[in-house]
Amino acid sequence: NEAFWKQNQCRLEETPILLQNAIDNAGVQWHESPQLATYAAKSTSRWAEPLPPTLIIRGTHDFVTRKCTDGWARLFKHNKVYEKEVDGSHYLHLEQPKQYGELFSSFLREQD
Repeated sequence: NEAFWKQNQCRLEETPILLQNAIDNAGVQWHESPQLATYAAKSTSRWAEPLPPTLIIRGTHDFVTRKCTDGWARLFKHNKVYEKEVDGSHYLHLEQPKQYGELFSSFLREQD
């Protein structure tokens, strides 16, 4: 619904046209899928090792909660999962592009 969208997905006054186009042409929406209620991420296979360091950036108002990301972090077979929280919602790269880019660039420099 509109209130959820504005609070948890995209807090911009207007939805950017590229995002709206992607949504309009996405096919089945994930949030409409009955499988979502029972979805649980599974551990990576042994073929996925070694996995690179991982950065999770999420918004303070994101529908992806700390509980979700804590669960994801346990799936990696290393202790190189870094999480950053930024004021915003799910589409942080659109809401806070400069801060998002700086976080991402900083993470990449630290891993280089």
